[in-house]
Amino acid sequence: MAENTEYKRRRVRWSFGATIIALALWGILSMSQTYSWDIYIPLEVRIDTTKETLAESVPRTIRITARADGWTLMQVALSGDARCLLTPSGTPTSSSDSLRAYTYSERDLLTSINISSAVQLEDVRPRGLRVSVTRLASKRVPLYYPEFSIDTRSGFQVIGSPRLSPDSVTISGPPEKLKEITHWYTTPLNLDDVFKPVLTTVPVSDTLYGVVSIYPDVAMVNADVQEVAEVTFENLPIVNRGRLIDTTTQIHLYPQRVTVTLRGGAEELGKLSEADIVPYIQLTLNVDTSGFARPQISLPSRGNATVIAVTPERIRFVWRKVLPTTGSK
Repeated sequence: MAENTEYKRRRVRWSFGATIIALALWGILSMSQTYSWDIYIPLEVRIDTTKETLAESVPRTIRITARADGWTLMQVALSGDARCLLTPSGTPTSSSDSLRAYTYSERDLLTSINISSAVQLEDVRPRGLRVSVTRLASKRVPLYYPEFSIDTRSGFQVIGSPRLSPDSVTISGPPEKLKEITHWYTTPLNLDDVFKPVLTTVPVSDTLYGVVSIYPDVAMVNADVQEVAEVTFENLPIVNRGRLIDTTTQIHLYPQRVTVTLRGGAEELGKLSEADIVPYIQLTLNVDTSGFARPQISLPSRGNATVIAVTPERIRFVWRKVLPTTGSK
């Protein structure tokens, strides 16, 4: 019984090995045959980037139809060595003081492709290409982020707004194109399950590749993430910030003090004191008659805490004449 089991195992191993050998031989024979493949290769326009730039964007890649044996085509596709190199020079027919336009035909593109001599080029797309070169200009513009999605872990929150460093970039390109640009963006950033401060890099957008260059091409994102906490300040006096037009009349508040509850980052709330929290009203005699008012809360401008409760929500106020004081001789 044991001998039969061992024999079956050997047969399975032999069959598997034979299959692998057959597939390898089939692959070798197949790859030795001639094929035509469509392959995308980089397009590079070589100019003096210290003095000039492209006035119009060009594609980053072009598609070629290459004919050769399978092994050669695979090497071309995987190595990344093949490329189309254009070197605009001289003064073309279509040119002006600020712009030189070069037109490349299908034949021009085919002859500009660096590729193995074992490969026969059958086709190229696009069939032709226009390359416009102009003088280089530069300016500094503000850098913004289009979308930062920072999802925090339960019990944490982002304190304030994320900050970018640097907050501006230098853009270089055609003068006419730069006139249209007033600011620039980073790429979107999405982070999940964040429970501590964020300090990471984000690439700067490259939407005008080949026409406008950006420096620097990355920015640092800084976002303060803290554990959510609440703190209550009791017995805070209410201040009237209304305009004083009659010194013989005073405003009386009932009650004169309130309790304020704040929510925010634990670290930020820990730095607050009663002096930082100012409940106030803004009432003026003959404009705001006796009645009720809702106290507002003034917080430090540098902070990001939010008011979640004021007790009581409303207070009563009354205007009263100040009685003159009398003295005896």
